Amino acid sequence: TEKDIDTALQRLYLLRMKLGMFDPLSMQPYSQISINVVDSPEHRALARQIASEGIVLLKNENNMLPLDATKPLTIALIGPNANATTQLCSNYHGDLPTVVSIQQALSSYSSNVKVVFEMGCAIN
Repeated sequence: TEKDIDTALQRLYLLRMKLGMFDPLSMQPYSQISINVVDSPEHRALARQIASEGIVLLKNENNMLPLDATKPLTIALIGPNANATTQLCSNYHGDLPTVVSIQQALSSYSSNVKVVFEMGCAIN
């Protein structure tokens, strides 16, 4: 309804106002961050820590994880997103210096790990 649209727009623009999106750049705190800190080693370490802490393992049958990098292992990755990078970023990101697909990450984990990739079905 029109009322629902009005409510959504009010919320949207109130949030944008709180974020300072309509303020001059000199008043926006994020515009003051130097480009020199973007992709810094400290930020990469923090991003890695957050990603690691955000993983939830629902089931670890036969104690398969963590993978033992010293033992030979073959992993099958099936599906179009296993080697995708654009889809990992979705539409909510800036310019990334590097993006690693699941296949690339597992392939670089250990020389004892063989990764077999099959596209499976296409996504349209």
